[in-house]
Amino acid sequence: MTDLPPPNANAVQTEFHSLRSSTSTQSPRSTTRCPPFTGKLRNAVIAGIVVIALAAAITLIVVLTTSDDDESTEPLVAVSDPIVLPHVAVANLTMVSAASTDRTLEACVQRGWIPTGVDWAAVSASSGPASYLCMQQSIQGVETDVVGAVSLDGVSVMRRIVVVSDTDSCPSPMQTVSNPSLRVFVCAEYISASTAFETQQYVVDLMTTTESFYNHETPGWITWATDLKMDAEATSVYLSARYPVRPIVGLAVLTNATTGTMYSACDELQPLGQWEAPGFMLKSSAIRSSGSSDVVVCVWRPSSSTTGVYSVLTALDVVLPAESCPGSSVNGTEIASDRIKLCAGWGLVNFGNTSNLVSSPATSSFVVELSQYQTTEAEAASFNISSLPGDWDVVGYGSTGDARTFFLTRQYKPFVLNTTSINTANVDSEVSSSVEAVASSSTDELSFRVLQIADMHITGDPDRRCSDSPSSIRDSILAAASEIAQQMRVEGNSTQSVAAGEGNDPLYRECREAVTVAFIDELLDIEQPDFVVFTGDNVHQYSDRKMHTVAMNTFTARVERRKIPWCSVFGNHDTEGGLSREEMLELMTQGKQYSHVKYGPRDIGGVGNYEVNVVAPADGPWGEKGSTVFRMYFLDSHALIDAAAYPSIIDPDDYDWIKESQINFYRELAQSHIAEGAKQNDSVLPNGTVPAVMYYHIPIPEYGLASPSTRIGASLETTYSAAVNSGLFSALLEVGDVKATFVGHDHVNEYCYLRQGVQLCYGGGIGLGAAYGQAGFERQARVLEWKFHANKTRTMRSWQRHFSDPTQIQSLEVLYSE
Repeated sequence: MTDLPPPNANAVQTEFHSLRSSTSTQSPRSTTRCPPFTGKLRNAVIAGIVVIALAAAITLIVVLTTSDDDESTEPLVAVSDPIVLPHVAVANLTMVSAASTDRTLEACVQRGWIPTGVDWAAVSASSGPASYLCMQQSIQGVETDVVGAVSLDGVSVMRRIVVVSDTDSCPSPMQTVSNPSLRVFVCAEYISASTAFETQQYVVDLMTTTESFYNHETPGWITWATDLKMDAEATSVYLSARYPVRPIVGLAVLTNATTGTMYSACDELQPLGQWEAPGFMLKSSAIRSSGSSDVVVCVWRPSSSTTGVYSVLTALDVVLPAESCPGSSVNGTEIASDRIKLCAGWGLVNFGNTSNLVSSPATSSFVVELSQYQTTEAEAASFNISSLPGDWDVVGYGSTGDARTFFLTRQYKPFVLNTTSINTANVDSEVSSSVEAVASSSTDELSFRVLQIADMHITGDPDRRCSDSPSSIRDSILAAASEIAQQMRVEGNSTQSVAAGEGNDPLYRECREAVTVAFIDELLDIEQPDFVVFTGDNVHQYSDRKMHTVAMNTFTARVERRKIPWCSVFGNHDTEGGLSREEMLELMTQGKQYSHVKYGPRDIGGVGNYEVNVVAPADGPWGEKGSTVFRMYFLDSHALIDAAAYPSIIDPDDYDWIKESQINFYRELAQSHIAEGAKQNDSVLPNGTVPAVMYYHIPIPEYGLASPSTRIGASLETTYSAAVNSGLFSALLEVGDVKATFVGHDHVNEYCYLRQGVQLCYGGGIGLGAAYGQAGFERQARVLEWKFHANKTRTMRSWQRHFSDPTQIQSLEVLYSE
């Protein structure tokens, strides 16, 4: 590797030999300037061949995608799923089409790959042919995972993916992934995994969405504003790619680049392999056919081994060549060309002692991404940055003839986690609590059993008729429901005075809300769980604040009177009755002795983002008394999208998404436990974490990518996920501690879907009364059992309890084992 330039390096004019292009033989000109450095950069010493671990025996296969460009570089090899690499990365990508969604998803699975995103051919209310991107993506592994081995120099990963328009082929050296419409191409480039991980130039994850503002706030994600739908009548499709969060340590300006060379021109800069093109270079429809030459600002990023304190780009302005840079700074540099002038500000940022290639460990802000958008001078006056997906800042522009190029940047801002847990109301830092696992009296084993209760939809009216009644109701449930109905009327100060019992209660044999509560009581008494999680849409009261309170007290009383530890997350219907999330949280905490509900940080999305640590009750092979052996995370998945906050939304009835700030909260919280876990020996995983699960209400989009052969359990309705995929699943793969997530929301889905080592499970709806169901589908609850065995291995099992006979265990399956 080449060291970065010394302080006060002068601008360098560099002439290049002609780049391969079908449209131009003119060499781009460059002006380069790198920051003054006061810190020393450490470069990696690569000794021998880096070996990666595979989770199973592997087969090497030739990449199946092809290119229209004879000079494009094919990927080296791809490894059939599963791939375990030092980092999560996309190894291969292709488009798969079939006669239906299930067949398309199944065709991807048969390759050993995973489907991603949305259907590119979907037409509203149509069940016809479907097209999905099919992706081969590695999971992050450690040395102890070794079963087979392969050199990183012999495995390729995707270096970058771009969308180009008004062209007949992909720019060199890229190959075509898809050509969804006339003169629109999705193009990808592959390099060896060893080079990709050293230079930090690789795609971590890919997703498509129907909303163009996908991942609008998240550093590392790039979204192209080009609609990729395959049919004029189809739903819109937008592509997003995630890259490692990396600083910029050098800038260069190239002029006279062309459509064919705009993404490869930066590769010619020295040191080779360290420079790259902007995240995207888009052109408006008015200028795509102009044939004008392009200005490209190249960025130099540090290698993966660069740690400690060093100088990076912290601010950027772009002005015309004759203009002066705004302000002045001893840490500023000017990079001038005949088209634009860059005014760069540099600052020292501490990146710590370890290099995290996906979520930066930096302690202060810096410029993380640079992109360009070109339009005509006539259109430029009305250009609105909000029309482009991403939280971009316009930092200036350059003009040539009738074309104007806007330069855009995004900032990385570190998330600071305060993990202090204070058992006092209204304390922002309250995020954690703990509960003890259960020790076996006869063996060196621990266990912990969690009952998930999803979608009760309690209104507070015990006589609310069932939306979808079961075919029969047991006599014991009817008797209990009559008693419960009487109690609920008293609590709600009802004017009705109806005694319990078949002879007194005119609704005794009716299916009503009280039956839901009676079923919950049965489940608690039969299962006798160590912990209960209510996973949202717990209550459903439209306008009456008093009845809203009655509904809240009804379900919390079931666990409190039995002295069972419990917690809850919010669903999309919980706040429809007048009480806010904050007010409901107070009802779930004040005077509730067994509640583990927490507000969580006030400065991130939602209410109720927190964790519960399951700790050892005594010293043992699992570690010391009080050490964490199992962990549960809880996130607020919100409700409908706030259309006022996102005016460009296509459908205001779409569901909101788990915010990037919440994902950062989870990531930082999980990473804060690694040091703690390193002290616990046998109770932690090789990556320093303990096995964990996560609960939230609305499923993330990956739930909808399960195919018939990859899901265990019933799928009787569409996955109604958030409109935006904000990258939670990517974060789960990155951190590696969460082995399963559990949701509700879709009442008649009850499957688990194993995706890249993470189980995506539904709880199955429990509610009668206001909650919908479906004929033939049992109301039910899901149980999770974590166990530490005498041989120092751990397992997670799951089963269900059904309304018709909750004494019987249904659908027992192992979700995780070692």
